[in-house]
Amino acid sequence: MAGDQQVSAPIALPAEVVVWSGSLLRCIIRGRQVDISMQCVEPGTTVHRSGDQGIVVVPTWYAAALGFA
Repeated sequence: MAGDQQVSAPIALPAEVVVWSGSLLRCIIRGRQVDISMQCVEPGTTVHRSGDQGIVVVPTWYAAALGFA
């Protein structure tokens, strides 16, 4: 890895899945509805389809882009 690059741990967020479209999860996280691309969902995620409540794990940069980090 190059000198100043850092790898951040993924962030686990409590979530309720409202809509699952196969490529996208629409979740309620901290009272907000957000869309999460399935390409950014990381291992440890416990929600997978509409109605699920649990944890969604995403990279730190993605959580920050959504306003959660």
